[in-house]
Amino acid sequence: MPDRKSVRSYYWIPQTVAGRKLTPDEVVREYGVPVHVLLRYWKLELESEAAVKSLPFALVLIVFFALFVISHESLAEVQGIQKALDFDIEENANFAFSHNMGFKNFQDVNSFADFYSWLNLGFAHVFLPTETPVSEQSGRPTTPLLPARQNMYLSHNRKVGPAKLSQMRSAKTECSNPHLADAFRLTCDEVDGFTGNLELAPTERYLEQVSFLTDTSSVIWLGGLDAEGNFVGTNTNDLESHNWLREDTYRVKLEFITYNAHYDMITKSTIHFLFPRTGHIWKEITHISILLNPYHGASRIAFEVLFWGLISGIAAAELKEVCVGLRNTRFRVKAFLRGYVSFWNSVDWLSISLAYIMLARWIHQVMMQLDLQEEVRLYPTVIASCSGAPDAGCSDHANEKIFSIFLDLSIYVQMSRT
Repeated sequence: MPDRKSVRSYYWIPQTVAGRKLTPDEVVREYGVPVHVLLRYWKLELESEAAVKSLPFALVLIVFFALFVISHESLAEVQGIQKALDFDIEENANFAFSHNMGFKNFQDVNSFADFYSWLNLGFAHVFLPTETPVSEQSGRPTTPLLPARQNMYLSHNRKVGPAKLSQMRSAKTECSNPHLADAFRLTCDEVDGFTGNLELAPTERYLEQVSFLTDTSSVIWLGGLDAEGNFVGTNTNDLESHNWLREDTYRVKLEFITYNAHYDMITKSTIHFLFPRTGHIWKEITHISILLNPYHGASRIAFEVLFWGLISGIAAAELKEVCVGLRNTRFRVKAFLRGYVSFWNSVDWLSISLAYIMLARWIHQVMMQLDLQEEVRLYPTVIASCSGAPDAGCSDHANEKIFSIFLDLSIYVQMSRT
């Protein structure tokens, strides 16, 4: 049975018949429908039809975007490499030995003495080994590691330069209660320009974003490349005798870069030690992995071409609609905008704008990745040239440049992902 509505639903019907309920057929037969109402109805129906027809196209666009991102992120390879590094540092870099068993790892560092024990016995054992490992009770003597073995970490990850040990130090400042502090001869400190909060357990994301104000005078390079490009370890035992950690130490970072040729993946691993004035030492491991050649493999290129092709198709269709609309309104802009501006057209132009902004940022990121790749490729040659250079800081400058370029790229990548 036709649905009857009050005449107030049809504003063009005279108010003299208020209170009646009419079916649409009765309205059309007795009072008719204004042309502009009919045209508006048809316009809404056509827009709804166009929206439904564009739905499969939108779903295909989403699918290609997902494939484009997944192919360039290499999530499985990134997770595999980072989990392997995590496991080795957490489980194999041990200290507090009893016979051949180390009972503590870096999470058990709760004092300066623990830090030096972990660094000398734990980290140096896994990252700066000097002898070949042998199985238990085999009776075989250990021999010096060959350069080819010393160059690698976890068998498949090439060490790119030395490990960088740095710290952030604080400066003395007035205590909150200076009278009581003076009575007990206490001092307080803070880091100028540092706004982070270390009282609560830090997250990986927080450590990646919060600033680290390096005390350049305390930077230590552990290991490095020789004139032939082979990795050579260094002795870490001298740090304790020189009191490298001090009461004003606020944060410590131990960073190293590795390159996995199987996946063309370069990774910077950072072991954080945070010394808030609560007395507890927070520990955390973070990684950032970057694919150096983003266009290795036809699938990556294909997904990117398909995605940007679809975006360009949408842009071309919108431009054609604009041109046709302007021509039909004889280039009267206000009249054109009244008929053109709608929710779905706004969504289309917003999507197009964001996509091309993303394309510009992606091109810039690829250029930065290629710059990093070139710097890493030339790094052994630069270090070799430093062996005969009169400048004693030549190799330190080359090391710092690699870490600096990687830091700039990692910040840019993190910003793009968020």
